[in-house]
Amino acid sequence: SCREHAQGLTDKIRDMVEEPFTIEGRLFRLSASIGLAVCPEDGEDAETLFKQADDNMYRNKRNECAPQGKIS
Repeated sequence: SCREHAQGLTDKIRDMVEEPFTIEGRLFRLSASIGLAVCPEDGEDAETLFKQADDNMYRNKRNECAPQGKIS
Protein backbone atom coordinates (compact mmCIF):
# COMPACT_ATOMS: atom_id res chain seq x y z
CA SER A 1 0.00 0.00 0.00
CA CYS A 2 0.96 3.64 -0.34
CA ARG A 3 1.13 4.05 3.45
CA GLU A 4 3.47 1.05 3.83
CA HIS A 5 5.74 2.39 1.08
CA ALA A 6 5.82 5.85 2.69
CA GLN A 7 6.49 4.30 6.12
CA GLY A 8 9.40 2.36 4.64
CA LEU A 9 10.87 5.60 3.28
CA THR A 10 10.49 7.42 6.60
CA ASP A 11 12.16 4.49 8.39
CA LYS A 12 15.12 4.66 5.97
CA ILE A 13 15.43 8.43 6.42
CA ARG A 14 15.34 8.12 10.22
CA ASP A 15 17.93 5.30 10.14
CA MET A 16 20.26 7.45 8.03
CA VAL A 17 19.88 10.51 10.27
CA GLU A 18 20.37 8.44 13.44
CA GLU A 19 23.57 6.77 12.22
CA PRO A 20 26.37 7.94 14.56
CA PHE A 21 29.16 9.93 12.91
CA THR A 22 32.51 11.40 13.92
CA ILE A 23 33.85 14.89 13.33
CA GLU A 24 37.38 15.72 14.43
CA GLY A 25 37.44 12.70 16.71
CA ARG A 26 34.13 13.48 18.44
CA LEU A 27 31.19 11.11 18.16
CA PHE A 28 27.82 12.66 17.33
CA ARG A 29 24.37 11.13 17.42
CA LEU A 30 21.21 12.73 16.09
CA SER A 31 17.62 11.70 16.44
CA ALA A 32 14.67 12.34 14.18
CA SER A 33 10.93 12.41 14.63
CA ILE A 34 8.87 12.03 11.50
CA GLY A 35 5.11 12.25 11.11
CA LEU A 36 3.38 10.57 8.22
CA ALA A 37 0.09 11.46 6.54
CA VAL A 38 -1.18 9.92 3.32
CA CYS A 39 -3.66 11.44 0.89
CA PRO A 40 -6.60 10.80 0.68
CA GLU A 41 -6.82 8.52 3.76
CA ASP A 42 -5.64 11.20 6.20
CA GLY A 43 -7.02 14.23 4.36
CA GLU A 44 -7.12 15.85 0.97
CA ASP A 45 -5.83 19.36 1.60
CA ALA A 46 -2.38 20.46 2.71
CA GLU A 47 -3.55 21.91 6.04
CA THR A 48 -5.26 18.67 7.09
CA LEU A 49 -2.35 16.52 5.93
CA PHE A 50 0.18 18.66 7.83
CA LYS A 51 -1.97 18.48 10.97
CA GLN A 52 -2.30 14.70 10.67
CA ALA A 53 1.44 14.30 10.11
CA ASP A 54 2.17 16.54 13.11
CA ASP A 55 -0.28 14.62 15.31
CA ASN A 56 1.26 11.31 14.20
CA MET A 57 4.77 12.58 14.90
CA TYR A 58 3.87 13.55 18.48
CA ARG A 59 2.01 10.26 19.00
CA ASN A 60 5.14 8.38 17.86
CA LYS A 61 7.33 10.47 20.16
CA ARG A 62 5.07 9.67 23.14
CA ASN A 63 5.17 5.96 22.29
CA GLU A 64 8.98 5.98 21.95
CA CYS A 65 9.38 7.72 25.31
CA ALA A 66 6.78 5.64 27.16
CA PRO A 67 8.21 3.41 29.87
CA GLN A 68 8.49 -0.20 28.76
CA GLY A 69 7.28 -3.13 30.83
CA LYS A 70 9.38 -4.39 33.71
CA ILE A 71 12.18 -6.77 32.86
CA SER A 72 12.30 -9.74 35.19
